[in-house]
Amino acid sequence: MDLTGTLLGGRYRVGQVLGRGGMGVVYEAVQEGIDRPVALKVMYEHLASDASIRERFKREARAVAMIRHPNVVQINDYVESTTEPPFLVMEKLSGETLRDVMKRAPISGERMARIALQVLAALDAAHKAKVVHRDIKPDNIFLEKTTAQRDIVKLLDFGVAKFLGESDEAVKLTRMGHAIGTPSFMAPEQALGDKVDGRADLYALGATMFMALTGKKIYEVREATDLVRTIMTTVPPLVSTVRPDVHADLSRVIACALEKNASARYANAIEMTRALSPFGKIPTSINEPLDSGIHDTQRDPVVENTAPMVQPVVVARQPPPPARSSALGLALVAALLGALVIVGGGVGFAYSQGYIGRTAPPAHETRTPQTIVTPLPATGEIATLTPTATESAPEPTSAAAPPTMTATMTATAPPASLMPTGTQPPECAAAKLMKAQGQERQAAQLALRCMRKGGAPPF
Repeated sequence: MDLTGTLLGGRYRVGQVLGRGGMGVVYEAVQEGIDRPVALKVMYEHLASDASIRERFKREARAVAMIRHPNVVQINDYVESTTEPPFLVMEKLSGETLRDVMKRAPISGERMARIALQVLAALDAAHKAKVVHRDIKPDNIFLEKTTAQRDIVKLLDFGVAKFLGESDEAVKLTRMGHAIGTPSFMAPEQALGDKVDGRADLYALGATMFMALTGKKIYEVREATDLVRTIMTTVPPLVSTVRPDVHADLSRVIACALEKNASARYANAIEMTRALSPFGKIPTSINEPLDSGIHDTQRDPVVENTAPMVQPVVVARQPPPPARSSALGLALVAALLGALVIVGGGVGFAYSQGYIGRTAPPAHETRTPQTIVTPLPATGEIATLTPTATESAPEPTSAAAPPTMTATMTATAPPASLMPTGTQPPECAAAKLMKAQGQERQAAQLALRCMRKGGAPPF
């Protein structure tokens, strides 16, 4: 039924159709009296008689009202009466969804990182409000464009959101026999119907990033039963093996979000934000290009350095250039020995204190699709899967850095007999030491190097 031209709720004059979804039609409209443009999401009449679907529709308004974040679409009203279908009154947006963008051309790693950082900001607010979205996917990430800025993320559709602490028996919101959420983006625990928390949203964001960068779903399986088994037993490849121009470290951030065991993923949206932030920043002007035109592999994430920093031990991969003078050579040797003493002591202290955390896949590891022959447990619990890593040739080095005081550092690892299981790069421990000593800038620089070598954020 076309509602164009009608007056809903006694004050909303309905305009043209903006789009259609699984539960209703979205119209543009004007709130009479104040002439405010809005969008109305009107439930299909044939679904309005189903009490569970009406509740799902209403809970979207409740969820958004609890969050109130600039990267979440705002819902201003929910109207329900006996003479009209239920409808939501939302802010009217100008732009397109991430899926629309993906249909036209590949997205650069830098732009995808900028978009994902805003999604993470919205998810952090949602999770702190005890709301899990459960349906993160390209269709639900809207990129708004204003006169001043573009790629402003608005997270849509909280219709299947889960309120943490709410019992599963209290609300049954599956629709027409379908699982809650979109299977291709579901975390293993969500696909099995187990309890989920915010880490399921991080998995779905990782799957979204994978698809936006490669043009492919992480699993190309059509049958629902086969898809669930594939989600549980098959490890997706690194993005950089499918699309080599994507920075290898960005690929490892995505891989960590896609870990099958929730405890192996980032603990929360803030932790993933720290790992992702070196790869993109949010544009502040409409004139700022969305993509720099430079392949992601041609540059490393940059952190501004305006003060001296204690550097890790330098292991030269190539012979250094000839010294200009013996005095200069002696000065360099003295500086190197000083750095060795400081960092060696710091790393030793950190190892003795047991600073060991979550790690992303090692820098030399290349993931290829593989089936893990681990039977699904009869209890329905998720098995901890340990995919076999395939050694590959070293990754291509990035383009030469501009002539600054920064150099590529590789620290010497302690003997294998002293290295605990799960040890991170030495820079991670050194960063913690600098943080404990109040050396904030040095700690930040070392933390960046730690994450670039596959380590988890040290703090």
